[in-house]
Amino acid sequence: MDKVKISNTINRMGCGTEILYCTRVYCNARTYGGAWIPMEWILDRVFYLLRGQKQHCRSSYLWEKRNGKAQKTKNGRG
Repeated sequence: MDKVKISNTINRMGCGTEILYCTRVYCNARTYGGAWIPMEWILDRVFYLLRGQKQHCRSSYLWEKRNGKAQKTKNGRG
């Protein structure tokens, strides 16, 4: 199964839409704060340890924005 499809499935299981879970975490950390901020930190650290990728959540947001999939957040960012 494709990595994008796996992330979309995880996001839909958590009542999300057709965006990547890491993109949802990135946007919600900036919109709502709260528990989304530590979740972004955890995901970024995990992907740094596994792949050496810095700022994974931000990178997935920018990838989706380039591909026309990222949605606008409530505060107008996106």
